[in-house]
Amino acid sequence: MARYRGTVSTTRSIEDVFDYLAEFSNAAEWDPGVTGAERLDAGPVRLGSVFRLHVRTGVRTSPFDYRIVEYRRPERVVLLGTHGSMRSEDTITFEPATSGGTTLTYDADFRFTGVASLANPLLAVPFRRIADRGLAGLHRALTDAGGAPGAEADAGEAAP
Repeated sequence: MARYRGTVSTTRSIEDVFDYLAEFSNAAEWDPGVTGAERLDAGPVRLGSVFRLHVRTGVRTSPFDYRIVEYRRPERVVLLGTHGSMRSEDTITFEPATSGGTTLTYDADFRFTGVASLANPLLAVPFRRIADRGLAGLHRALTDAGGAPGAEADAGEAAP
């Protein structure tokens, strides 16, 4: 298992930031490890919404299907992603920043299941590298997309 936790602060409103991230197909705009993404259902984003992200896994690209398993606008969204023996649970929480705007915390837990779980101890270092790039991209997207200067990212912490 590999776990990563990082924060981003932006001057954008909590509702705007929540809506942008809950529409998880937007990950293709900010995560350099995602080569494409689409929503697999219709209607407003809600509990149960499903997204397919095409994620670089080594030299290949693999489809990960993410489902919203908790949806509390604008405080928290939890997504569960799967592809074969790989599983990712992404918990994103949103709080008003003390200086205005929003602080979000992105907590990701990635692991292999079944026999592949024997490789879980080896995940921490590469997962941190991948997650650091994603957090930096999210910081850029929240700065550029809102036209607001000064979003700040706090590099995450990895846990084995």
